[in-house]
Amino acid sequence: MNTDIKVPYAKIGTRSKTLVLLPGLFTRSLMSFVPAITEQYKLFLDEYTIYFFDRIENPPQGYTLFDIADDTLSAIEQLKITEACVLGVSAGGMVAQIIASKRPDLVKKLVLASTTSRVSHLTKKIISEWATLAKSGELQKLNQSFAQNVYTPDFYKKYEEAILANLNQSTPQDLMHFSIYADAVSNFDFTDQLNSIKAKTLIIHGNLDKLFSKTDSELIASKTQVAILEFENYAHAVYDEAPDFLPKIFDWLQQ
Repeated sequence: MNTDIKVPYAKIGTRSKTLVLLPGLFTRSLMSFVPAITEQYKLFLDEYTIYFFDRIENPPQGYTLFDIADDTLSAIEQLKITEACVLGVSAGGMVAQIIASKRPDLVKKLVLASTTSRVSHLTKKIISEWATLAKSGELQKLNQSFAQNVYTPDFYKKYEEAILANLNQSTPQDLMHFSIYADAVSNFDFTDQLNSIKAKTLIIHGNLDKLFSKTDSELIASKTQVAILEFENYAHAVYDEAPDFLPKIFDWLQQ
């Protein structure tokens, strides 16, 4: 990690166990959501100290998920985090796979939600379209496509105004950074390295996910020590929609 690079993070709680959160793609920094994340994860706070890592603020062109993993790992090491449970969501799940592979001594348990080890042609087409819209500054079209692809139709219809109002706060600089991260996701393929993941792993997916399918979860499962949890009638953003998403993760981590 370049010492000039700063990885934004938040530390929540002071308990003996450690949970590292790695988020997915979003059109702007997620640090403003820390109060909401604290509330969302309050179930964990009697047992865990939570570290939430965002992306670096000024990614260079050609920045990859492997670069993200290296920078995040350096931040983890500087914070002297050891024997962590790691929860990676979507693109964060891809980064989590790399970290678990590189540092099996660091990752005690691994949760991979709504993610894949290899981006399919169809998903690459969707994410590449997001990158193109971001580069051309077409914020409204990008946000509509993003929301419609990650949420179930009923959830999106119910909360459309709030979802789009949140996404519409992105700046032109945010969009340029998003396009770099979207390109990084589009080119991800970690399948050949999955065997190097030694941590006990829980894979979660929604059966209505338009981006990553059950087949993606099964591919990871075929090469790692895993349990698979499928949420019926949920899409990619099962982590936002399913009320029992975090309780099920908590129970699994406590086993």
